[in-house]
Amino acid sequence: MIHRLLLLAAAGLLAACGGASDPAAPAGGGNAAAPYREGVHWHRIATPVAAADNEVAEAFSYACPACAQFQPELDAWKRERGDAVSLRYVPVVFSPAWDPHARMYHAAQAMGALSRLHRATFTAMYQQGRPAQTLEHMADIAQVAGVDRGRFLQIARSPEVEAAMAQAREWTQAAGVASTPTLVVAGRYRVERAQPGGGSALAVADWLLENRP
Repeated sequence: MIHRLLLLAAAGLLAACGGASDPAAPAGGGNAAAPYREGVHWHRIATPVAAADNEVAEAFSYACPACAQFQPELDAWKRERGDAVSLRYVPVVFSPAWDPHARMYHAAQAMGALSRLHRATFTAMYQQGRPAQTLEHMADIAQVAGVDRGRFLQIARSPEVEAAMAQAREWTQAAGVASTPTLVVAGRYRVERAQPGGGSALAVADWLLENRP
């Protein structure tokens, strides 16, 4: 048993970035038939955050290798579900080093270039090995993807992006996000990617959307 718990703990460290995950809480709901248990596979957010009933929000960072690995799985899941699910991203900042990556996302969103830059950023960082430690580096990645570099830097430092950064920080704290990638389902449930036995966080999200325990 101890050996198995150690293996699960190691898997969690490999699958998640950022802060430490919350310790497992006692299983809730009292429903022995439920395939996913509260405190084990998902966590209830004490005070729900604002969200549509069909929303799944991914707390992520471009600085997180596990987020890069998770993106193709998330893309395939969204394609299968189409408009039945509203998917959005929330860039989190667990350390000052993650600040340029969050600004990359917010600037791309403000410029209407998110569809062009989101996956291109992961590709540039993790497949092409491009530098990505500073905002200037992020501007270089944006430029290669066809975005005006000067305008990108101007917007990334703008009051609009500062406000978006503050809003994301408040959301991260309210949702209790402590690692990335983490899914927040309908503003009520938190699902970490690292699941017991290597299970699918997206399967848990589907179950939560359907059952609303």
